[in-house]
Amino acid sequence: VSQSRYTGGDKRGDYAIDLQLARSDRADVAKSQYSTILGGFSNEITSASDYSKIGGGHSNKINSSTYATITGGYLNDIASGSNSAVIGGGLGNAVQKVLGTIAGGAENIVNGQYGSIIGGRTNTMSGDYGVLAGGRTNTASGQYSVLSGGQSNTAVIVIAINTSNFYNYITP
Repeated sequence: VSQSRYTGGDKRGDYAIDLQLARSDRADVAKSQYSTILGGFSNEITSASDYSKIGGGHSNKINSSTYATITGGYLNDIASGSNSAVIGGGLGNAVQKVLGTIAGGAENIVNGQYGSIIGGRTNTMSGDYGVLAGGRTNTASGQYSVLSGGQSNTAVIVIAINTSNFYNYITP
């Protein structure tokens, strides 16, 4: 169990490494086997997250997802069943599907399998295999859709590609 002002706490998983210097809750531990928390404060890797890693940051969490990684940031979350998902950093980002990726930014959500958001703020990738490069308040829900950025753009059809800047809506 990591060093802390908090007494007691949950048990680390078998062969887990937890180098956090402090935690705010007894659950803030690398609980899964072979999982690793390299630093930071109040980070958690739940059970059934074998081989998952958190590099540091504050209040990041990996929930029952194997081979998942959060390198840092604050309040980032990888949901249950999001195996091999990656969050590079940022604030309040969430990956909710298998092999989803968020490189950074704030309040972005990947809810499509193999979907990726490179950055930006309040973007949503819910289409499988899609890519959203950045911007703000963009949504890509079509399978294989690609949004290059901008603001308030939406792509909802299969294989939609949008390279414009503001308030575009691509639909069948």
